[in-house]
Amino acid sequence: MNPEFYPGREQTLVKHIILQRYLLRLAVIVGTWNNSITYVDCFSGPWENKAEDFSDTSFGIAVQELRKAREELQKRDISLKLRCFFLEKEKTAFKKLESFCAQIHPEIEAIPKNDVLENSVPDILNFQKGAGQRNFTFVFVDPTGWTGFEMDVIRPLLRISPGEVLINYMTSFIRRFIDSSDPELIRGFDKLYGGPDFRQKLKNVPQEERGDAMVREYADRVKAEGKFKYVCFTPIFQSEVDDVHFHLIYGTRHEKGLEVFKKEERKAVKTMEEARAKAQQLKRESGGTKELFSSAVMHDSSFYDGLRNKYLEQVREFCFKELSAKKKVPYDALWEKALTTPLVWIEDLNGWLSEMKNDQKLKLLNMEPREKVPKRGSNVIVEWLS
Repeated sequence: MNPEFYPGREQTLVKHIILQRYLLRLAVIVGTWNNSITYVDCFSGPWENKAEDFSDTSFGIAVQELRKAREELQKRDISLKLRCFFLEKEKTAFKKLESFCAQIHPEIEAIPKNDVLENSVPDILNFQKGAGQRNFTFVFVDPTGWTGFEMDVIRPLLRISPGEVLINYMTSFIRRFIDSSDPELIRGFDKLYGGPDFRQKLKNVPQEERGDAMVREYADRVKAEGKFKYVCFTPIFQSEVDDVHFHLIYGTRHEKGLEVFKKEERKAVKTMEEARAKAQQLKRESGGTKELFSSAVMHDSSFYDGLRNKYLEQVREFCFKELSAKKKVPYDALWEKALTTPLVWIEDLNGWLSEMKNDQKLKLLNMEPREKVPKRGSNVIVEWLS
């Protein structure tokens, strides 16, 4: 992925990196037990692409990575059918999308549709069912705003199984208007969340925590409606200012999916900070004075560091409470809390457990002697000694 195609679109770069890296690994894994993968892009575009081959668009990236996965599986004598449903409401963008689909046919079964999502869910479901029994569906919901993907609209897509979903929750826009007294906006947000109950839950949340509470409540709705086992969300920052622009909400029914997504999240977050550093330096140098040191050296990472430390503390507090109250807690329960918390990774949890173990504050029961760290699904029990 070429960063030169993303000037002023650093947030999109990070989003595309997560999509790119995760889709490849997902397709290789699920391709071993499914004979087809259906990729659904509900807001395809293209919108601000710079690459003529659309390699800086979500649909271009998806096709590229699915092809790579199919090639990898072919080396193992595994055949994988690729199917894509691309939806775009703007006519000008749709013409480009339609042309792209014609170029990849018949190698990939790609259906473009020029319509809004509200009118297209039945067609998406029919297309998905046409793949047969051994099919895995990945749904990408990436709107430019906060309308058009109300809970009533996307509920049938969330329930496709086996399948996963990735949703772009436009945090900065939603946060700006969610408390509006405008009747139209109130109705809009009630539809987005699937009802007005979320308002009562947010009512007493401190202002500094409202952003997280908004996203978490929406993620919980996605989890419940889609009957996902795990849902997590990743903050994507503004390029030139210290603020969250949007969150990527990921839902899966399988432990392996969560593990893979979080690994790619960690890599993408590093890229995000590098891209922000360069964007902020360019802004500072826009007056004509060049800085002596590189963007990496000059970058102030305190916003990211503060947010990550907050989430780390949430996980540590959860672990302390669980272990203090129950004395023996399955490692898998701590694993789930860590991996469904933003900007926290399995290395953080295992490092904390190792530190507590060395301080003789806990034991790890049922671990194989040769194992250096506990593993999910191996029946490890964390016993609290303090």
